[in-house]
Amino acid sequence: MLTQKEIKRILKKNQIFPKKGLGQNFLIDGQLLNFIIQTSEISEEDFVVEVGTGLGSLTELLAQRAKTVLTIEKDEKVLGIAKDRLSNYTNILFWEGDVLHSKNALAKGWMDLLPKEPVRFVSNLPYSISTPFIVLLLMSPMLWKKSLFLVQYEIGEKIIAQPNSPSYGRLSVISQLMSKPKWIRKVPPQVFYPQPKVDSALIQLERTPSSPSPRILKILDSLLRSLFGKRRKQIGKILEKEWGIPKDQLSSLSISPRNRPEDLAPSQFLELSRFIKESGFES
Repeated sequence: MLTQKEIKRILKKNQIFPKKGLGQNFLIDGQLLNFIIQTSEISEEDFVVEVGTGLGSLTELLAQRAKTVLTIEKDEKVLGIAKDRLSNYTNILFWEGDVLHSKNALAKGWMDLLPKEPVRFVSNLPYSISTPFIVLLLMSPMLWKKSLFLVQYEIGEKIIAQPNSPSYGRLSVISQLMSKPKWIRKVPPQVFYPQPKVDSALIQLERTPSSPSPRILKILDSLLRSLFGKRRKQIGKILEKEWGIPKDQLSSLSISPRNRPEDLAPSQFLELSRFIKESGFES
């Protein structure tokens, strides 16, 4: 792995200035890197996807364990350095570009490189794309198994947040419906260069064996955006105004019109989405 001193030297030599907008915070803590590898449960049969190559410190350790590593990096100069450093590894596929096509879609290019069998994600996710990437991954039909993500602490809190808590919202509901999220550990700023101003969190996501139909997922996402966009308002009023659903029809779902979005469990949002589809209330 690269030390902080080595990273500074490489960046200076190549006139690279870490971009906050790209979430470029490079891992410099060997103990944490080894902990991530041990916790990831990677085997020699695994196809691993890493979002955010950086200078390749995590990439190299992944390549020593996995059958194949597909690593994705948006910054051309940074990726070039990683390619040079890791040129001896024949099991690494480098993909240059944004992992997202937009905030509403994953980029197709890197997905075309995936095998038919389930893959495993292990990534130090750039802060700027953490939420859209995780949501799109969870909502996609892509096959993947138990995966690890290093994310901003606030995002980790949202993923595992329970109803009636300040962090509970759209990300919480989607994460808990589509996977089994697990909080692994808090990560301090000191393990990165440059240091971010906030803590990070290592989160494990294990995909649930079955998922709702694409149509239900589309309704669910629209519903969550609608409701959590007005999280302090009563559900009955929002649904009646924006979806045309009479308040008295919520009783069959054991939902009070006076409930607020943060009162509902993830399963209730799914039930409500199915009700909307079956009753023809799609907006």
